[in-house]
Amino acid sequence: MKTSPDSADVTWPQLAFSHNGRVLRENASLNSDNNSGPVRIAAYDTVTGAVIRERTLALYTRVESQTSDGRTLLISQADAAGNAPAKLFLLDADTGVTQPIPREWFDADDERPTAALSGDGRLVSAYSENGPQESPMVVTLYDWKTKKPVAKQMEGFPAGGAASGGVTVDGKIEFDYIRSGSEIVDPQTGRVLTHEGVDSVRSPDGAWVVDFPYEPVTDPGVDVKITHGEDGRPAGKLDLPLTEDQRERVWPGTFCGTSGSFVTAVDDTVYVFQIPTGMKLASFAPATWRDAKAPADSSVSIACTDDGKRIAIRSGTRLTVQDVKN
Repeated sequence: MKTSPDSADVTWPQLAFSHNGRVLRENASLNSDNNSGPVRIAAYDTVTGAVIRERTLALYTRVESQTSDGRTLLISQADAAGNAPAKLFLLDADTGVTQPIPREWFDADDERPTAALSGDGRLVSAYSENGPQESPMVVTLYDWKTKKPVAKQMEGFPAGGAASGGVTVDGKIEFDYIRSGSEIVDPQTGRVLTHEGVDSVRSPDGAWVVDFPYEPVTDPGVDVKITHGEDGRPAGKLDLPLTEDQRERVWPGTFCGTSGSFVTAVDDTVYVFQIPTGMKLASFAPATWRDAKAPADSSVSIACTDDGKRIAIRSGTRLTVQDVKN
């Protein structure tokens, strides 16, 4: 793929294919001396490899959430002088059209409001910590089309560590605890559906969760577990036992839509697995995708088409799209 000259300066790139697989979208922060952004958005033609469009956002912006196809981004823009709360808005990555998220959805004294998008873009979540004393954490879901609330659930603070809340890719409510993972809650009833680890990935339809071991709370060499997304029942494990060293270098990965495939990277290899069996379907050696000039410990970003037939890998300045041949 024909990446921009400044690709060496991007950090935390996020990749996503359009639902038909013809466009690969990417957003990433560009390094700056004051760590204030900006964010660059790009789109690539997956047939020719050409750059379709690029856009650079203003300073002090960051991408908080995005739809599964990467077209709609939830952006926060901080006030450069620090005199006003950050503004939140939705951005159409293809057209550049923006839509503000109502400020009244958040606490008046919240300088950096927390919001998220469901995978289909239908729901926007707003997080607050001004609930009742016994349950101060509050997540409210809004239907974006009507701007009306459709669900609200509350939870208590954890014993220690930071916490937050939002909407999952499949439209459930999530209370996120930095030390122990997430509690997934039914938006209407408040019933706890599952407990998911810190390094877990939920499928777009909520059917499956791939849960990677998290070093502070697990023992070396534990398995990468697969569970049912609706009730947390064990379903299997990936054919990928991790050593203690590998656990520090794993990128959790992504589901290929609802096709039953899952992609992840460990050390110098990218793997494709079948879900829920955990069977290895394909692997990609570093020579096919790694940027030889990138630092050995640099992160790798991955995306997968909805049908599981193609993957994209970003390593340093190198961005490749590859066929998955089972």
